[in-house]
Amino acid sequence: MKFLRFLRKRKGKDFLVLDFGSGSIKGLIFEKGKEKNIIKKFSVSEIEKFGVFESSNFQLEVIKKAVKKVIEELEIANQILKNPVLIGASPKFLKGRIVEISLKRKNREEKIARKEEKKIYWSVLRKAEKQVLRDFSKKSGIIPQEVKILKKKILDERISGYRVPSILGRRGEDLSFKILIIFGLREYLKTLEKIKSFLGFEKFNFLHEVEGLVSLSLERKNITGIFLDIGQEFSQIFSIKKEIGVEWMADFPFGGDIFTKEICQKLGLTEKESEDLKRRFSQNQLSFETAQRIENLMAETSEFWLSQLKEKLTEKGENYSPLLNEFFLFGGGSLFPGIRKVLAQGNFGDLPLVRPQKIDFLKLEDLPLEVQISIPFPNQALPSILLTFTNYAKENY
Repeated sequence: MKFLRFLRKRKGKDFLVLDFGSGSIKGLIFEKGKEKNIIKKFSVSEIEKFGVFESSNFQLEVIKKAVKKVIEELEIANQILKNPVLIGASPKFLKGRIVEISLKRKNREEKIARKEEKKIYWSVLRKAEKQVLRDFSKKSGIIPQEVKILKKKILDERISGYRVPSILGRRGEDLSFKILIIFGLREYLKTLEKIKSFLGFEKFNFLHEVEGLVSLSLERKNITGIFLDIGQEFSQIFSIKKEIGVEWMADFPFGGDIFTKEICQKLGLTEKESEDLKRRFSQNQLSFETAQRIENLMAETSEFWLSQLKEKLTEKGENYSPLLNEFFLFGGGSLFPGIRKVLAQGNFGDLPLVRPQKIDFLKLEDLPLEVQISIPFPNQALPSILLTFTNYAKENY
């Protein structure tokens, strides 16, 4: 008998978010309010060993144990599990890409009828899928057959360069679309399916935090800047423009973990000791002399992290806007001071980006939320919280 059957029942329109990071499992209980989501409970269970997710036969039992601990701490009512559970995951499991697809119509003077609209949408979505699979395979060495496309969504439609809410009933020759593709490695997704079976979920839905940012940026059209989610093993970049929304995203496989490993190597500490020292350094709990020593030791690693960010911004190309010089950081790794320091120095080389005018954290109070609990490290919880703002969450709760 699955252990969830014994969980205490309680009333309320609550729902569950589980977020599978590369170093921890996070769980959140939310209540859907009319205007704001209400954060009611939060739990996190660390996965101690490095490399737990690195092989095809990674330690499923370790993950099960961590998830079970989170579930029990949240004291989930059985009724919640009858609703779709929102599942987020590290970029190692789940990725997103935004691509631009263009095409030309033969009969530019004819209005686009429903039949042609469907044909165009099918064509551009298919082209976007092929482009994402081709680019990902080229960079990662993973063949397309090992990747599963989970979602395809058109974010932006334009005719002759002008943005339109829909192409239906409009004339024109040059069409362009920005399309969001969410995908994951089949091997890892199968593992999450096994966890679903173990927990006894009736149904669940994979969501990427970019979907939450897309919804928020459409509702709050003044949002603009570069949003950086710095996790344990990955950093993700989201470029958001005022009145447009999320226009571009990328990730690279370096997060807060590289600083922990560097401390291990240079100071001869264990992984646990290094993580604790990094945490105390990030919270200004060290003496001035010790903090100065850690900062000097991590200077080269911080510059390396910045080089990876610059590489991704360079890939964005000449369309990268020099006006997006505000950075908003979140994710557990964002607390490391070295990251903020290298961003503030503005050493972006030939990139069309001026020295950042603002470097700040994305905060809970920046979001339409009511927080009923104390979350020790809100930055760590924010990627999970963003999942509740997705269109899927709005439509199903």
